[in-house]
Amino acid sequence: MSSDDLAALQSVEMEIEAWKREANADRTLSLSCRNLKALPESLRELTAIRELDLSYNLLTTLPEWLGGLSGLEVLSLRGNQLVALPESIGNLKKLTSLYLSDNQIAELPDEFGELTELKELDLSRNQIAHLPATFGQLTALTKLSIAENRLFTLPDSFESLVSLEVLTAYINQFGVLPRCIKGLRRLRVLNVDSNQLDSLPEWIDSLSSLEEISANRNGLTTLPESLGSLINLKSLALRENQIANLPGSLIKLVALEVLDLSQNEILNLPQGLGRLKVLRALRVTHNNLAGLPDDIGDLRALEELSLGVNKISELPSGFVSLTALQSLGLRRNCLTALPERLGELRAMKECDFSENEIVEIPESLGNAHELYHLVLTSNRLTTMPASLARLKKLGVLSIGDNQLRCVPEWVCDLPKLEDLQLSSNPLSALPENFANLKRLTTLWLSKTLLAALPESLAGLESLNTLHASHSALLTELPECLAQLPKLTSLRLYENRLARLPDSFALPNGFPRLSSLLLHGNPELNLPDEVLGPNWNAFAYEGKAAESPRDILNYYFAHRSNAP
Repeated sequence: MSSDDLAALQSVEMEIEAWKREANADRTLSLSCRNLKALPESLRELTAIRELDLSYNLLTTLPEWLGGLSGLEVLSLRGNQLVALPESIGNLKKLTSLYLSDNQIAELPDEFGELTELKELDLSRNQIAHLPATFGQLTALTKLSIAENRLFTLPDSFESLVSLEVLTAYINQFGVLPRCIKGLRRLRVLNVDSNQLDSLPEWIDSLSSLEEISANRNGLTTLPESLGSLINLKSLALRENQIANLPGSLIKLVALEVLDLSQNEILNLPQGLGRLKVLRALRVTHNNLAGLPDDIGDLRALEELSLGVNKISELPSGFVSLTALQSLGLRRNCLTALPERLGELRAMKECDFSENEIVEIPESLGNAHELYHLVLTSNRLTTMPASLARLKKLGVLSIGDNQLRCVPEWVCDLPKLEDLQLSSNPLSALPENFANLKRLTTLWLSKTLLAALPESLAGLESLNTLHASHSALLTELPECLAQLPKLTSLRLYENRLARLPDSFALPNGFPRLSSLLLHGNPELNLPDEVLGPNWNAFAYEGKAAESPRDILNYYFAHRSNAP
C-alpha cells in the first residue's frame, strides 16, 4: 500500500472512530471522494448505520462483511470501479435506496433479488448485459435506472415489478420493447432513448398510467394507433427517428402538454390537432411539412411552436389565434409572407423567421410588445416597418443577409437592444443617432458597403464585441474604438484597411481587449501570422505575444520604422 493510500485509510479510520464516539443521531456517514481502494475493517462494526455514502472512491471490490451492516437503508457506491457485488449484499434487508451508477459492473448476483424493500435503484453507466431472474422479487421498487448498459432484453420476472413508476433505460441495445413491461400498470415515466427500436408495440396502451414517453434517437418508422389510448400522457418525445406518418389517434391524447417530433420525416400533422387543448410545446423541426392543419389556432395553451427546417410556404389564417404563444421558430422554410395580423400574438417573446424568402414584415408586428428576440436573417427584406419602434423590450434584432441599404433610424431608439446583426446587407452608412444604443453589447457589421465606421460608435459604452470583416470598401476606423471601455473582441479581418488610428497606440487604449483579428488587410503591411487567429504564437521582442496590445505595439513600431 502506498503512503498516499495509507494516509487516506488512516484518515477514514479516525473519522469512523469519531463517528462511534459521537453516537451519530441520524446514523449517517459520508466517506465520498476519499480515494479509498478498500473499505476499512472498522466499518464492519457500524451495524446500526442507516445511510452510508462511499461514492467517488477507487473501490474495485466490496468485502462479504458488507452484508453485515443490516441496518442500512441508503447505500451509495456511485463513481467507483466495481466489477461485481458480493453475494452478501442480499442480506441488506432494510435497504430502500441503492446507487451503483458509474461503475464497471457486468452482472448482478442472484441474491440481489432479496432486497425486497428496495424502492430506488440506480444501475446506470455500467456494463450489465442481463439482469438476474430474481430481479422480479424487487416488488417495492418505484424508480429504476438501467441506462447506459448493454441490455437487449429483460427477464420475464420483470413483469412482477408492479410498484414501478419510473423506468429509465436509455442507451442500451433493445431492438423491441420487452413484453414483460406490459404489466407495469403504475408506470408513469418510460425513457428508452438511444436504443434500436423500430416500432412501439400495440400493447403500449396497457401502460395506462403513463405520463411521459421518451423514445428519441431510435429507428422508429411507425407509431401504433393504440398510442391514442394513453389518456394520461403529458409528454411524448420522439426526436431523431424515421417516422413519416402519424396515427390519427394522436389527437386523442387530450392530456398532452409536450409533443416533440423533431428530426423525422413527417409529411403532415393530423387534422384535429387543435383538440389538444392543454398542449404547451409542439416541436416538429427538421421534417417534411408543407403546411399546418387548419385548426392549429385552437391550441390556445400553446407557448412554444418550433417548425424550423421544413417546407412550409404559408401559415393558416387561424395561426394568429395562438394568443399564449411565446416562442415561434420557422427558420428555413419556404415562406414569402407573414400573416398581416401576426402582431396579435402579443405574448410572443422570441421568433425566428430566418432563411425564408420573406419580402415584407407586417406593420402589426409592432404590437407584439413582449418581443425580446427577433430573427429575420437571410430573407429578401429591403425595408423594415416603422411600427417596430414600439418593441421597447427588444433585446436581440438580427436582420443580416437581406437587401437593406440603410438601417432605420428607429432601431437606434430601442432602449433595451443588446445584440444587433446587420451583416451581409448593402449598407453604406449607419444612422447618426447610433450612439443612443447604450445597452448594445454585440454589433455585427461584416460584408457591407461601409467605407468607414463612424465616430458615433464612441457612445456604445456597453459594447464588448464588434465584428466588421469582409467589407471590401472598409478603409478607415474611428479613433474612438480604442476608448470603448468594455470592448473585448474586435474582428476587422479581410477588409481594405490602410492604417490603424493613432489612438490604437495609446497604452491605456482597449482596456479589456482580449481578441483582435486584423489579417487579410494587405495594406497594413504586416504578415497574417502577426494579425491573424494565431497571433498569440507570434514572438514579440523575443517572447510569445500575450495580448492584442503586443500586436498593436509591434504594428506601430513597424509602421514608424517603415521607409
